Amino acid sequence: THSLEEIWNNSKTRQLRLDMLEEKPVDDCNTCYIKEGVYKDDTVFRASYNRNFIEHFKKVTNTNSDGSLDQFELNQLNYKPNNLCNLQCRMCSSSYSSSLYQVERAIGKTVIGGALKQSNPTLLEQYTKHIDHLQQVIFEGGEPLMMKETYDFVELLNKHKRHDIQLHYITNMTHTGLGKRNALDLWRNFSNITIYASLDAEHDRGLYLRPGSYKWEQVVDFRRQMIEQRPDIFFCVQSTLTLLNALHMPDFHRNWVEQGLVDAEHWIVNTLTNKQYLKVTTAPEYLKDQIREKYRKHLEWLRPLDPYGKSTSGYVSILHALDVDEQFDPQLFWNNILPLDKYHNANLLDSFPELVDLPH
Repeated sequence: THSLEEIWNNSKTRQLRLDMLEEKPVDDCNTCYIKEGVYKDDTVFRASYNRNFIEHFKKVTNTNSDGSLDQFELNQLNYKPNNLCNLQCRMCSSSYSSSLYQVERAIGKTVIGGALKQSNPTLLEQYTKHIDHLQQVIFEGGEPLMMKETYDFVELLNKHKRHDIQLHYITNMTHTGLGKRNALDLWRNFSNITIYASLDAEHDRGLYLRPGSYKWEQVVDFRRQMIEQRPDIFFCVQSTLTLLNALHMPDFHRNWVEQGLVDAEHWIVNTLTNKQYLKVTTAPEYLKDQIREKYRKHLEWLRPLDPYGKSTSGYVSILHALDVDEQFDPQLFWNNILPLDKYHNANLLDSFPELVDLPH
């Protein structure tokens, strides 16, 4: 393991800076390249970071010829202590969910390492040294609201009276606390909190896509608690769109808006770019036509409610994605779907009857 200071100017970080300055493609950025270039999606995190941290652009000119930066200053942090998670989401992998380790082994996939993938245990101590410059912390996982480390970090910020820091959580909404520590109580003194709710469908469809030991009502109840106790929290649904939930997505979006659970414009749709058999770009042409028709009608409803086009652009990017010429492979699809259905005692067409015409 290496310290933050060592990572700041190690060979990989220096080369990353040089490549970006020379506008050379970076392999780790391929997802954003695809979404921006092919799907015409301007909602990627890269774009939002550029907007939110524009005041730091001038630091680029301080980059040395070898790619190093003399001053170490931590302004933004993605805090992922480990991959601890209670769900076994079909679009995910064991690298991001400890619960998927047993699933992948059961269906015969090669899994490297153990279930729990732990980060450097000294990170919290290291972050303490740089707490004065922090502006934003993004807690992710795994599931951050079931990790002791994320609660410890917020308590550290509270101790240092850094209540101005932006706290962002990417959460599956199934945990409201850990032990005696309640998330809403923990956030009491913090004025800038954003929740990105990882939700892709509701009721049986939601449970199919994100299997685990929870009930859909828990998700809705947690959201209602937020509205009642902390209506100032910025809440946004962040959905992963696949071939499976593409037709359901507009219904889910509209249902939650009509229930008062989310503002229409606070809905981000991320198109899955890995797992070939789940990509919406591989949908059969008849299904693509159904999706196009449904999304155009949904956009007629959405545009007047989305003055800045934030949510709209995600749906428009899906329409672009549907123009990608990729073929549906029935063998690949069902060879991946059926073993997982058997493991979870589920049935795709029971949960998503709208997919009944998928070729076998």
